[in-house]
Order: sequence, then C-alpha cells, then structure tokens
Amino acid sequence: MSTASWQDWLDRGLGGHCALCESSLSGVALCTHCRHSLPALPQPCPVCALPMQAFCAHPAGWRLDSLYAPFIYSGSVSVLIGRLKFHRQRWLGRVIGRVLGSALSGHFDWCMPVPLHRRRLAQRGFNQALEIASGIAPSIDGMRLVTGGLQRLRNTPPQAQLSVKARKTNLIGCFAVNANVERLRILLVDDVVTTGSTLTALATLLQQRGAAHVGGVAFARAIGRHAIKV
Repeated sequence: MSTASWQDWLDRGLGGHCALCESSLSGVALCTHCRHSLPALPQPCPVCALPMQAFCAHPAGWRLDSLYAPFIYSGSVSVLIGRLKFHRQRWLGRVIGRVLGSALSGHFDWCMPVPLHRRRLAQRGFNQALEIASGIAPSIDGMRLVTGGLQRLRNTPPQAQLSVKARKTNLIGCFAVNANVERLRILLVDDVVTTGSTLTALATLLQQRGAAHVGGVAFARAIGRHAIKV
C-alpha cells in the first residue's frame, strides 16, 4: 500500500486517539506501532485473494473475476472491523474505503455494497459495506455508487457459522438484482471475505443478468481454517 494511501488514513484521525490502542495522538487515526501491526496478505491471488506461489486453483465454485483484499482477517485487522461493525465507528468504513479505492486497478462502472437484510440493518443502524463503498466510489473516476441495485431477501445466518452442507443451501434465493447491469463492470464491496459464498452468489446473479465483469473488494480475507471452500 502506498505512502499516500497510508497518509490518507492517518489524516482522518478521530478524537485524538489511536483507533486501535487508544493512545493519545494528534491528527492521526493509527499510531505507528498499530499501523505496522496490520497483517498484510502475502502474494494474494488477483482472482480469489488467497495466498499463492505461482498458481492458484481458486475455491471450488468461485465466480468472481477478480478480488482485492490487502489484509488477513486476524489480530488488529479483526479489531478494526469489530469497531466499525459493532462499536458504530462508521468513520472507519469511509477511511478504509478511501485506502482501498486508491489501491484498486482496472475500470468499473458501478460500485455495489453487499446488502444487509432489513432486520439486520435495523438492528445495526447502518451497512458497513455501504460505508466502505462510500469511501471507494469517489476515489475512482467514472465509478457510480449504486445502493439499491442489490437486495437481500432473507435474513440468513452468517456463512462461517454453518456446516458445509448448510452453506450450500443457505444462500439459495437469498438475493435479488433490481437494476439493469447488462454489459457493466461491477465492483462488489464487503468488509471481510470469509468463505466467499456471499460474493459468489451475488456474482452468479449479476453474470446471469449480463454483467460483463464482476470484481470484489474487501478490507480483509480470511485464510487458513477460515477459508472454507464455497
């Protein structure tokens, strides 16, 4: 990640305290120690964002054309995501989005956050994927943030909490596409990619509706025992 991207992050501090260790700071979001504690994803595959050496077969059933996720979902990264999602630090989502947007390559027409079901949205009060997407879209020329094009029809449990058998049926009929995406290059946005099942389900629908390219971006990627095949 470039120095300019990190400076963008650091210039958006909140309340004079580090977002992780809460030590006193002046005008920065992360102290030097916490900034270097974020676990970078080593040699990520440009299609599925799993670590690779020379070749990657991708998880079974993978449908995304590309995926960018710069960090491993562990340690300080999981703390930041938790503070965004469960401690209502919505500003973190927008800053994360600006950092991701500055590092993305390729052209996309629409930026579409992974939707929450209306019940979960009411409980949380906001969609963390939308907060991140709101930071990404202004960073890329010509990209349009589309908030109503995807809909979650059922309030399903998180994929990572289910068995392999349950995951195969959990997302059937879960999503709907409410926009004309024919020939468009779509960027799906989420906070963390764990199993990849959600992005695969959405990519499948978008491709069936004629999307020319469906990529994904997230702040973090679960690997190891968390990277369950879809």
